[in-house]
Amino acid sequence: ELAVLFLIVRIAYVLTYVGNRPRLRSILWNLGMIINVAIFFLPLIRHLLSV
Repeated sequence: ELAVLFLIVRIAYVLTYVGNRPRLRSILWNLGMIINVAIFFLPLIRHLLSV
């Protein structure tokens, strides 16, 4: 689910790049990074939530 969300955010990022929307583009880039970090730490998050 996070990977699909990441792809959607990246596609939206490209559209904001083409549409020359720098503020929204920065927000989407940061959101993409947060999702990427969440994917990386997902096993740890699942372990902490199950305990």
